[in-house]
Amino acid sequence: MRPPSPLLILLYVTLSKTVKVVSKRGSVDGCTDWSVDYLKYRVLQGEPVRLKCALFYGYIRANYSQAQSVGLSLMWYRSSGLGHSDFEEPISFDGIRMSKEEDAIWFRPAEIQDAGLYSCVLRNSTYCMKVSMSLTVAGE
Repeated sequence: MRPPSPLLILLYVTLSKTVKVVSKRGSVDGCTDWSVDYLKYRVLQGEPVRLKCALFYGYIRANYSQAQSVGLSLMWYRSSGLGHSDFEEPISFDGIRMSKEEDAIWFRPAEIQDAGLYSCVLRNSTYCMKVSMSLTVAGE
C-alpha cells in the first residue's frame, strides 16, 4: 500500500479544519452532516435553475476537480416527504431536463415537483461529508 499523497493529506486536513459550522450533526454511515445550508434556491416554474453543492463554496477549501483527483466522489440525493426526512433517495439524472454537471445539478426547466431538499455527499471508502440545500419552485 502506498502512502497518501501530500495533496490528499492537505485536502483531509482542510476538510477537517473547516471553520464554518451550520448545526453540524452526526448522521448515518458515519457521514459528517452539515445540515441545511443557509443559501435557499428559489425559482419560478418553467425557468432553469442550478443547485451548486454547498460543500465547495462554504465548507471546504477545495474544488470539485481537487476532490475528484484524490478519489472522492460526489453523489446527489433528494429527501422524500416533507421537512427534514432521514429517508433520502439517490437521484437518477436523465441528462435532458435534469443533469449533473461537475459540482452542480441543473433543472431545465424546474417543475413544481422538483421542490424539496437536495443533499450532496462527498465520500470515499473512509471519508464522508454532506450538506443539504432547499429548492422552492413557485407556480406561475
